[in-house]
Amino acid sequence: MQISQSALFYLCAASFLVGLALALLYDFLYMMRLWLIPSEMRYHVPRIQELRASRIKKGSVKKHKWGSVVLFLQDVLFCLVCAITVILLLYWLNNGAFRAAAPICMAAAFGLWHISLSKGVRVALEWLAFGIETVIYALLMPIKRLFAFLAGMCKRIAQKRHQKRLANKRKIYTKQTVQNFEKAVQMLLPTYTISRTQKGDGRAKQNKKAV
Repeated sequence: MQISQSALFYLCAASFLVGLALALLYDFLYMMRLWLIPSEMRYHVPRIQELRASRIKKGSVKKHKWGSVVLFLQDVLFCLVCAITVILLLYWLNNGAFRAAAPICMAAAFGLWHISLSKGVRVALEWLAFGIETVIYALLMPIKRLFAFLAGMCKRIAQKRHQKRLANKRKIYTKQTVQNFEKAVQMLLPTYTISRTQKGDGRAKQNKKAV
């Protein structure tokens, strides 16, 4: 299928701009990656690392168990978006006919973005992610401390109640043991008294016969 030079130029220019847009989208998705990797590896800007060092201990935020799955799905979804974008671009600008110039220009724009402006954008995104994290941390810290205080108080109350129940159980067990012992003694004393009386009567009769 023949195509005019102006249409080919328009297709290449549109593909290049779409490639830049996809590269920018990928960098914005990078901010999501920042919250799915370990705390120590999260930021690369030295100033942010210094600011976070005083607030978050090393290893305090571990990697999410589902983080790798989310990152994999994110990459797959991004690849699907790129493929669908190429198809739609060719459909609108070239009547659906495949032109190698479209994906080549998109890949060139993507690569050019990542060797030029991507680093600055990622630094800005790291600062943005750090700002959002700081705001969330400031908002949630009082709530976290309140919940920790309430949890500690509930734990102490539960421990006191448990100790009180154990003490009551010990008292009841001791009381029952004493009562059982007293019953056993009361049951044994009459038998012992009767046997002693019978022995005494037998000895008295033997003494009378002897006399």
